[in-house]
Amino acid sequence: MAKEIEMDISGESDDFRLNGKADLVLRSQRSKRLKHVVEFKRSLGVTGIKKDALRLAWICANTPNGHRAEKNFLVAVTHKPESLFKTRTSNIEEWIKEEFDGNIKVNFEPVNLSPLKSTHKNGGGKELFGGVWEFNYVE
Repeated sequence: MAKEIEMDISGESDDFRLNGKADLVLRSQRSKRLKHVVEFKRSLGVTGIKKDALRLAWICANTPNGHRAEKNFLVAVTHKPESLFKTRTSNIEEWIKEEFDGNIKVNFEPVNLSPLKSTHKNGGGKELFGGVWEFNYVE
């Protein structure tokens, strides 16, 4: 992925898994070039969300200027309370600000999943909540 976007990852931390796989890579239909990276989460645990959020933000910040990969997405679906999305949004904004000095804008959009119920062993029958965080490089 890093080579394809033409990013220099020499000397970068392995924490960002820059040569690793992404859950979904959106590509141009015509040229097949990478456009956006999407990561999916089934829970809102701090460790997993933080790793993916920082990785997506790093890609945004280190993509060549004007490349579509300056915008990437983190999608989560869970049976946990909807209020936890607000908490995670605050967490993500704080982590990104600390790491990227305000060059990454984070926008959260809730997704209405109200007709759906969880089948998870710990959340069986509970209402599902979903959301998408958009990470976008800003100068």
